[in-house]
Amino acid sequence: MTRERTVQILVGALCVIALIAIIAVSSGGEIDETTGRVLLTALTFSILTLLGLAGNSLHESGEAWSWLGAASIGFCFAAAVSLTALIWGAGESSDDNGWKLALIFSMYALATSHGSLLLRHIDERSDAGALARYATFGCAFILATIFTGALIADYEGDESDEQIILVLGILYLLGTVVSPLLRLGESRPPGEAED
Repeated sequence: MTRERTVQILVGALCVIALIAIIAVSSGGEIDETTGRVLLTALTFSILTLLGLAGNSLHESGEAWSWLGAASIGFCFAAAVSLTALIWGAGESSDDNGWKLALIFSMYALATSHGSLLLRHIDERSDAGALARYATFGCAFILATIFTGALIADYEGDESDEQIILVLGILYLLGTVVSPLLRLGESRPPGEAED
């Protein structure tokens, strides 16, 4: 399936979600449990499909980091399956391992998908631009790993852990904002028009 077709299906799914929600709200009734689950499932698949598209783009490029795109697709799929199972009541026992697993897959789906966007055409970036992108992806991956370790060990952390997480989060946000700005400042190849 082409990227364009996937986006068309995704837009259609989001429109159907909106239509169902509008009908449920307009009819004066409340959204029942089944309708809520349908909406939440469709929204989950839509978001994770969007994230997976970033990974697919890098994976199909054949670039050095294309393996990261494949990992992104895998994490998005695993997150979608685990979240959908939870939405529809699989593992409704008091055991929260299902939620932990879904959170772990979701964190890595987000980190690897964003990394796929950052590292696409990385060899065409200036040294500063490439460094900002590597550092941003590194912060996202380290944050996902810290949260995964805390979830697995049921570790609540202490003040120093909070500081490390906050510093990494700030650096991640900074890199997310700075990376495209650095791209704007990079020189263009001869003959390429300025936007």
